[in-house]
Amino acid sequence: MAAIRGWLIDVYDTVLSVDFVAMVHELAEAASVPPAVFTDPDDELNAAVGRGTLGLADVFADVLTAAGQRAEPERIAHLVRRDRELLIEHSRVHADAVSFLERLRSAGVPTAIVSNCADNTRQLLEHHGLDALVDHLVLSCEVGVVKPDPAIFTLALGRLDLPAGEVAFLDDQTAFCQGAQDVGIRPVQIIRRGDGPDTAPDGAAGAAPWPRVDSCHRLEPHTL
Repeated sequence: MAAIRGWLIDVYDTVLSVDFVAMVHELAEAASVPPAVFTDPDDELNAAVGRGTLGLADVFADVLTAAGQRAEPERIAHLVRRDRELLIEHSRVHADAVSFLERLRSAGVPTAIVSNCADNTRQLLEHHGLDALVDHLVLSCEVGVVKPDPAIFTLALGRLDLPAGEVAFLDDQTAFCQGAQDVGIRPVQIIRRGDGPDTAPDGAAGAAPWPRVDSCHRLEPHTL
């Protein structure tokens, strides 16, 4: 098997984690709406935000309007700022992930963050200095495609200028690891303690067809 010459790395629950429950409650308070407005699943809305066809300003305008409140530009701008503040406040960077990114950089291994996210994520990464530890940011809201769509992996490979077989991908989600494997990238699934059951790609407990780790300390820049 060829040595690894590049890495693609997820953000949420891989490099950092966010207490979204606490964040949503405080954001709902700032917007004067019930927390359920932000927590009730809406797959179509989430997909639009992830692809960047809707920004958080659009979401907040819709939320205020649906709640019978005036969606004034100043108020929407305040909620956008508050959302970014709360995202930073309730985020926790994993030291092992930072150490791994630093080791990759020291080894001269090109890297790209590949994340399904809203338009508040770039500021989060910049606040924690994580953008400076990688060569590229491939954020779904900016490139218009989300994992596990092959297009986002192809785009990331193009940024690294490497073939799929020489690139590894670190993510916590089974579906995204499968998506990477489907295009020839070598996935590694991180399952942090307390993140939930150790499940195989078909949802059953058991071994996965790729390496699993509970910490980035076990990873090497060039080998799996």
